[in-house]
Amino acid sequence: MILMPEKPVRHRFGIFSRVLATAEAEAELVANDPVLRLALANESRIGRRIVAVGRDAAVIVFAILIPFLSMGWQFLYYEALLVLFWLSGRMRVRLARVGRSWGEIAFILSDILLLTFIAALPNPFSQVEVPTAYGFRWQTFDLMFLILAFATLAYSWRTVWSIGVTIAVIWLGGAALVDYFGHDIGIIGTSATGVVAAIGNPQLQAFLDLNDVQWNLRIQEVAVLLLVAAALTLKGWRSNQLLLRQAQLAAERANLSRYFSPTIVEQLASRPAALMEPKSQEIAVMFTDLVGFTDLTERLTETEVVSLLRRYYSEIERIVFDEGGTLDKYLGDGVMVTFGTPTPDPGNAAAAIRAARRIVRAVDEIGSGLVVSVGVHFGRATVGDVGPARRLEFAVLGDTVNVASRLETATRDVGARVVISDALVARAQSDGLGPEVLDGFISHPDLALRGRKAHVDVWLLRG
Repeated sequence: MILMPEKPVRHRFGIFSRVLATAEAEAELVANDPVLRLALANESRIGRRIVAVGRDAAVIVFAILIPFLSMGWQFLYYEALLVLFWLSGRMRVRLARVGRSWGEIAFILSDILLLTFIAALPNPFSQVEVPTAYGFRWQTFDLMFLILAFATLAYSWRTVWSIGVTIAVIWLGGAALVDYFGHDIGIIGTSATGVVAAIGNPQLQAFLDLNDVQWNLRIQEVAVLLLVAAALTLKGWRSNQLLLRQAQLAAERANLSRYFSPTIVEQLASRPAALMEPKSQEIAVMFTDLVGFTDLTERLTETEVVSLLRRYYSEIERIVFDEGGTLDKYLGDGVMVTFGTPTPDPGNAAAAIRAARRIVRAVDEIGSGLVVSVGVHFGRATVGDVGPARRLEFAVLGDTVNVASRLETATRDVGARVVISDALVARAQSDGLGPEVLDGFISHPDLALRGRKAHVDVWLLRG
């Protein structure tokens, strides 16, 4: 998770400090999280496809407009440059890949240089002599905003800002070269000076003199571009934060689905507070274990052992989720399961009994020598997040857990497949448990549990 400053921003440009502060953390997070990396890669690929289509559409539009904007056959020169612009885009598509691509960056730079070249140098095939600075009167700079907009769709917010700064530097550099080395036509400057003198308004000199680069407009163009680039950068940064957050939520939901049934996952997604604050509530706790599994592993290959465990865990997961339970943790060849977490339900006790019977039946059907023992108890426990601030650790704590674990261990002592506490049966009966669920169970009062002085009334399922 990207950690944002907890304190409110107290200085005027705090948002920029926040962006810079999260840049390194974001890069580290993406590098270490394949899910986030894949999400950003997919987003980038989709953006590049959109840009490819948009760029082709823009080229077609300008190819149609150029003949109307240029006099005579000189428009073919600009059509040729437009073809170069289109080819540059095609090469960028070929070189595009996730991460930094120097070839792709080179063609972005070539687009900027090409547009600056069109503005800075007049058409060499034109039969009319014009000053070099005249190219700036065609408002070619407006196309730079198109490059910036396409960059927003395809690249990271850092790249968008870098492109904006690069455009500003190249554009001002091109204007400086034209101003210093450009060709002037003296009569135009003299005529402009005469008109300004006649009108008495010196401010018109730069506008009327076609030899003038019009630095005030060039600086204004760059200033507006940088403001737009900053706005798009912040928008891209914000969108990136939302994307990372959505990917993180998807990963968290996938993690929850390992322990909770799909219905409970949806509930937790809408009410995440259900996992946070620890609270005391009545739940059913189940422990399962494979009897004699160590001896079984000595007779089987590692591949066969892994295959059996996967089938065993798969059956338990299916049954537990069917009954609305939670897979709390895996304990070697055993499993801890809870019913009534994270939110209690009136039918949890009955669901735990049904699940115990189904687990025994399912493991017997697997065969291959697998034998499972189950212990279930009902009582009050502490449920909630007991982990540190940076890591969610949903846990169930209390004596109910200890009793359930010892009930499972007691199955060996009493020769039973399932041992459930009388407290569980009493709660299930109060919730309307049908008598058929207890078929095969027999009452066993005063069962002594290892490590506990108090005896427990239980029910046994031996068959």
